[in-house]
Amino acid sequence: MSALDGADVVLLGSALLLSRGAVRARYPLFRPVFATYEASVLVAYLGLHAMPLSYAVQKFGSPLQDGTLIAFDRALGFDCVAFMTWAAGHAPAYALLGKMYQHFPYIALAVFACGLTFHRAQDVGPRFLVSFIMAVLLTALVSALFPAYGAVILLDPTLAAGAVGATPAAHLDALRSGLMREMPVQVGSLISFPSMHVGLGLLILHSLRRSWLLPLFAPHALVFMLTALTHGGHYLADCLAALPLAATSIWLSRTLLARRRGAAKSPEVSGAATLAGMPA
Repeated sequence: MSALDGADVVLLGSALLLSRGAVRARYPLFRPVFATYEASVLVAYLGLHAMPLSYAVQKFGSPLQDGTLIAFDRALGFDCVAFMTWAAGHAPAYALLGKMYQHFPYIALAVFACGLTFHRAQDVGPRFLVSFIMAVLLTALVSALFPAYGAVILLDPTLAAGAVGATPAAHLDALRSGLMREMPVQVGSLISFPSMHVGLGLLILHSLRRSWLLPLFAPHALVFMLTALTHGGHYLADCLAALPLAATSIWLSRTLLARRRGAAKSPEVSGAATLAGMPA
């Protein structure tokens, strides 16, 4: 067993231990802490496996959609090269946006932890986390059907270097041609359409729409969505596609949680019905 495998066992084992009802009942004040730790492990594993998934789905070899996406942007009057050039010209703000772009998993965990701590009765934390997981999986599925290099192919080398989240074109080409048989050590997201960063920002705004936490997270979410264009190498079309992505993820999370609550209540209902039918 490697050191990484050993760390995996420790993380999963501790998360399973903290999820036990007996542990939570004994330390009720720490329930939000336990739940946040479990969510951290879940998000970490989601991140580890989402990247290989984004590589694996490209083996389907669906037609590249860059021409369609570029035409869509131009029809809306949006020039991603001009926008990137303008953004990069404001060096301090551009550097700050680059740092914000890297906060993807951390802001998700922060929203979950705050929702769980301050809005437990409304299930804000669990609803957000489930919708986030659904969005990641849906993004990988859609990108398999509509693959693209992304707007980075339009940029000169200097501007392209700033698009830290852009699709590594060499990896995409190798996958589509069948030359890549193993995951490389240095990987980058192969997902252009739709933008997961914009999707996450929309999920944050929706989850906290009735919360006093919204003013705290809304600026971060809005700036986070902007970084999809400045550092993600996305077309505007990718960003707009995040709207149906977020809506579908929210619907799925509501459906799954409603079924889970229904399943949890069903034994009580059946038990009550049995008792009611027993003779006195």
